[in-house]
Amino acid sequence: MAGLTRLGMCPPLYARFNNGLVYGFIPGTVAKPEEMGNALWAPLIARKLAEWGQVQLPDDHSPQLFSIIRRWMNDIPANYASERDNAIFHNNFKIQDLVAERDQLDAILTKLDSPVVFSHNDLLSGNIIMAESKDEVFFIDYEYAMYNYRGFDIANHFNEYAGFECDYGRYPGKEAQLAWFKAYLGHLALDSGSGALEAMYTEVSLFQLASHFYWGIWALVQADISDIDFDYMDYARLRFEQYYKVKTRVLV
Repeated sequence: MAGLTRLGMCPPLYARFNNGLVYGFIPGTVAKPEEMGNALWAPLIARKLAEWGQVQLPDDHSPQLFSIIRRWMNDIPANYASERDNAIFHNNFKIQDLVAERDQLDAILTKLDSPVVFSHNDLLSGNIIMAESKDEVFFIDYEYAMYNYRGFDIANHFNEYAGFECDYGRYPGKEAQLAWFKAYLGHLALDSGSGALEAMYTEVSLFQLASHFYWGIWALVQADISDIDFDYMDYARLRFEQYYKVKTRVLV
């Protein structure tokens, strides 16, 4: 991703090592989950994400979302070493059900014609820094960056308003989303009339599902392989719990 640094989209990257990167320092303030949707942060994030979407790298520009999900699903173990994790897994998940949900999502979302753009895919609060001037934000930690559906990157960011405690009551309401979309589209000089905004609202609402599914599957894999002190299995359970709640609202 050195091209991002050359384009001024990221701080300088000085080194890579196992499970980490060394960046140049950005003076500023790291976002908090409850701040990302306020009147100061939200339009700056929208405009910066619009700029990210215009990045052209010499890679395959096809969306990678479902190929990655399929690869991760192959890494979910039949059983977990932790007795607790194993019990939670078998009480809440069946691989055949996950496969059916994945295939249904793939069929539904690919029909939306969501633009394929260069995407960060992990815009949680800790990866967003407000410049000291408070007129620009910067994104860091781009290990999941790839070409992907615009709707996924935006919906995933909105889901991150919830924080790691998964407080989805913070997910932005329709009025806040339309204002965000207007900032995003306006920054690219694209149509931001009511029709375009409503279409984007539908697009992003449906891609909420893909965000929950993606990170839920990721957490099921991490519960088996990660040595980080984090309850990945319970996080997977919470993400899929929200997935099914959202599904009853957006797929009618």
